[in-house]
Amino acid sequence: MSEKERNSIYNQVVFSIALNSITNVFKQDIHNNIDTIVFNGYIKDIDLSTGQDITPYIISVMVDKNVFKSIDMSRIDKLKCIKETMQGRVDINSNLCFKEITPIAKCDYLNRSVVSSESINLLEVDPFALESLVCTLFRNMGYEVIETKKTNDGGIDCELYNNDPIMGGKVIGQVKRYKNNIDIPKLREFESVLRNSDAMKGIFISTSNFSSQCEKFASENNISLINGSLLVDYFNRYGINSYILHK
Repeated sequence: MSEKERNSIYNQVVFSIALNSITNVFKQDIHNNIDTIVFNGYIKDIDLSTGQDITPYIISVMVDKNVFKSIDMSRIDKLKCIKETMQGRVDINSNLCFKEITPIAKCDYLNRSVVSSESINLLEVDPFALESLVCTLFRNMGYEVIETKKTNDGGIDCELYNNDPIMGGKVIGQVKRYKNNIDIPKLREFESVLRNSDAMKGIFISTSNFSSQCEKFASENNISLINGSLLVDYFNRYGINSYILHK
């Protein structure tokens, strides 16, 4: 058996461990207390440059319960499901060897709490993963959040709910991982979605910036804009260390 064939079998085992672990946790949640699971997998290895023992992370998966319920585990391609549906972080080279990744979140076992991972360059995050991170941000801010399906979402990436009887209501959001500034046509498309929805307001979020024309249009159409610098500020304030770096 070649090294590549051995790696392929090993990888499938790793994927199965992640998926089975998540499945078992959700199955045991009979009181419906868990909204989202983050699974981190690491291995024991040796740093060949120093000879020291290391424990690099090779897989990190985050999935919402509603998304998980839509998955038929008997029919999936494990890697495709992990990377696209669960927004997992897996980096595999041409010889099918795992490369070290930055986990979505880490655990502080001493204090029994979840802590944020190392800083994330938002321009290097998968667009769907960025949507999930934004949903996590809004949950951390106190909103009830529904993350929409990844394809054919009708231009809505997330729905936010605030139960305040005076200021509360439904808000829809759209998230764009762009390097270039947002132009008016994209904002008009979102305004059309907002107008045809039952939401009281829209939030358009981008890793780039908006022109003054966009800002004027948004203010006239009940849309709040969050540009890249403000998004990074919110992320860092609410536990997701991040930055934006153009390469």
